[in-house]
Amino acid sequence: MTRAKRLLTIAAFVVGLAVAVAAPATAHEDEKSTEAGVLVRQAIALMVNTPRDTMAVEDKVDDALASEKPAGVNLDLVTAAKEALAAADLHRARALLEVSIGASPHVNDMAVLPVGRTAGPPSDTAAALRLATGEESGTNVAVDALAARRHLDAGTWAVLAALAVMAGAGVALAIRFRPPVPVRALRAGTAEGRT
Repeated sequence: MTRAKRLLTIAAFVVGLAVAVAAPATAHEDEKSTEAGVLVRQAIALMVNTPRDTMAVEDKVDDALASEKPAGVNLDLVTAAKEALAAADLHRARALLEVSIGASPHVNDMAVLPVGRTAGPPSDTAAALRLATGEESGTNVAVDALAARRHLDAGTWAVLAALAVMAGAGVALAIRFRPPVPVRALRAGTAEGRT
């Protein structure tokens, strides 16, 4: 087998391995959530980011009401939020959705301020305003603690195996195609040529 055929075989193997590892990652892209809690959070996010797109919010609320997994959501409050949406009262609808998942409701109808700005008193009375410092979050809206993902599933093992194979192929190619003259000899030759 010639060198070109070997290189082509190695390249085909690496490409095939990369495609095989990437296929499971794209298999779940079209799936939508069916959990009511997730759908309510998505509706709240839509209300915050695109308040004029009420149809998308209504779709998420309807999906949450029709969900087969309503655990952790007060569906009566979601129904009341749907009625508030129909009455074009976004502020009340958002508050009801937030309370329906156990979060503290937002307190006013203000738009989110840019980073570094506060909604408190003017800067001359800033000492009276208690702002969050250090590790404090400055809010009590968080519902659940984030659980770290600490296990290795089949996909992660496949990626690690692919990386090990690619690293081994790289080392093998580096050894196979190393120059016949040592690098020290080449450097010594260029140093002599300069003098």
